[in-house]
Amino acid sequence: MLTPKDLIGCYPVRNEIAWGYDTRRGPTTGEGRIAILFTPKKFGRIEKIVHRILGGSKFLRRPMDPLMTIVWELCDGTNSFEEICNHLDVTFKEEIAPVEERTCTALDGLGRSSLIEIHAQKPTVSHKICSHTLSDQNFEWLYIEGD
Repeated sequence: MLTPKDLIGCYPVRNEIAWGYDTRRGPTTGEGRIAILFTPKKFGRIEKIVHRILGGSKFLRRPMDPLMTIVWELCDGTNSFEEICNHLDVTFKEEIAPVEERTCTALDGLGRSSLIEIHAQKPTVSHKICSHTLSDQNFEWLYIEGD
C-alpha cells in the first residue's frame, strides 16, 4: 500500500484504456461528469469456453464517481501528486479531507488495477490517453471528447 510520502514528486499516467463519459449518468462536461472505463476481461479456461458458447462482452465497464473521474482526468502525466491533491482540495474542500491520504488511496487503487502507472519523474507519454472507444463497439450513450 502506497503512502503519501511514497508519491511526493511522482506523476501518475493513465494507461491506454478505452474510456469516455457516460451521458446516462451525468453531464459530459463540468461538475458531476462520470467517466466509464472499458477494461479487458481475463477469462480462465472454462470461462473462455462458456464465453464462446454464450457470447457477451470481452470488456468490463468500470463507471467512476465524480471524484474518481477528476482523479482519472488529472492522471495525464503533466500533474504531480501534489498538483492533483491541490486541485482536489480546491474542488471538493472538506469532502475529501484529508486530501493527501484520500488521493493516495485513489491512485493506489488505480495502480493496483493496472489502470495507471506512477513515474518518479515527469514522463513523456507516447500512448493514447485521451478518451476513445473500442473499435468494434458503438455506444450511443458514450461521449468521447472531440466528437
